Amino acid sequence: MKRILFALISVIMATGLMAEVMEIITLRNGNIYSGYIWMQLANGEIGVKADTSVVYMPMSEVDRIVRMPVKGNDRRQFADIYRTIADSVAVVEDAVVEELAAYPDTAAVDMEYVYVDSVASSSSAYIEPDTAAIDVVAVGGAAESDYFPEVIRNVELLEEGSVIKYRDANPRDITLRMKDVRLITRPLRDPSLLNGLRDEIVTKGGQTYTGQIVSNEPGKSVRINDNGRIYHVALSDIAIQRRVAIDPSESVVSQAPLLDNVYLRKDGGVLLDVVLIEQNFSRGTFDVIDRNNVVTRRNLADISKIRKHVNKDYRPRKEFAFEKDSVYINRKVVTGIPYERKGDKIKAKFPKVSIPSFTRDNGCIILEGSDNMTNKRMILIPVSVSGSKEIMIDMTDLIDRNIPVSSQDVNPRNNILRRAFNVNPGYYAFINTENSSLILFRVI
Repeated sequence: MKRILFALISVIMATGLMAEVMEIITLRNGNIYSGYIWMQLANGEIGVKADTSVVYMPMSEVDRIVRMPVKGNDRRQFADIYRTIADSVAVVEDAVVEELAAYPDTAAVDMEYVYVDSVASSSSAYIEPDTAAIDVVAVGGAAESDYFPEVIRNVELLEEGSVIKYRDANPRDITLRMKDVRLITRPLRDPSLLNGLRDEIVTKGGQTYTGQIVSNEPGKSVRINDNGRIYHVALSDIAIQRRVAIDPSESVVSQAPLLDNVYLRKDGGVLLDVVLIEQNFSRGTFDVIDRNNVVTRRNLADISKIRKHVNKDYRPRKEFAFEKDSVYINRKVVTGIPYERKGDKIKAKFPKVSIPSFTRDNGCIILEGSDNMTNKRMILIPVSVSGSKEIMIDMTDLIDRNIPVSSQDVNPRNNILRRAFNVNPGYYAFINTENSSLILFRVI
């Protein structure tokens, strides 16, 4: 069992932006939780922080389903809705009902006193304007006066019948057993990320795969994406599993979206804020690295549990991001300026706001964009600015003034065209010869 548990630990490395810190955990009963595994115990128990859930539930466990029609921002209608829900929890607060009816222009609705096993807890439900309907599922029998059923609110009912299926968009912590998990999958990593962690698997036969583990079937196998090719590796064939920094100039900890707290059996100690970088199943050891780049090695059998938490210091760096009507110069977005074209002349006023300035990199500035004809048509010319702060460009002499490309290449991973231009300090403009769009900037 330890082999199964700790082989999973490096699988649950999250990558990319925090919005992309995600795993999809599919249970054998069909339930699906999207979020990430934040805790693992040696006894096979796991904790999941789920942003959204899709849940199957036998109708025999459901007391009633209440559908709440929502029309715009009219808050007064929620007084009756609250009373309906209160029938399930056996409580009606007059003050709450009055509040619900008092503010017709507010979309937020406070529904207090949700009872689970006779224990009251306060929470809020927020209703988006113009929502057609929101379902409320009351779980458990409500006939007994001393029992208050759990109320699951703001869910989208997907299927009804002997088994109901609903989508729950409320973030929650869920405790599961690993034996109940059928599959764990992860979205493909954003290829434009310049930092983060990647997975590495070494088999008993000496084969190495490097990339991203995209799925894990607990106790059986993993699938790893190595340069676009998917390899299926049985857990019994894995000798070493690692996490490696993508950017060698940054520390491993600074590139980890999630940090590990590793709890030990032998001395009751805890390895805090570390990254589990290697599990060597052949010799039964694991390695962690801390913020000071100190590596500690212990026995896999010493682990009692692992907890994960968000690394607040992690800052994902992207190669660049696409923007409409913009280009990327030295990996900084630059948008166009308004201009007029009359015949072969382009006229533009010098922007009142400061224009982007760039420092040369080895005497060059770098233009990046998709490898398409639009970006290939972009040409670079020097620009003269008159005393009246006007820019005049004669399209007929662009060829003579065009600054040639000193080098160019296409990144096959993301189809990005990268062109370098040798320039001196001064004002310049990128012009699209097809539509005459004008991108003005300064080199200092």
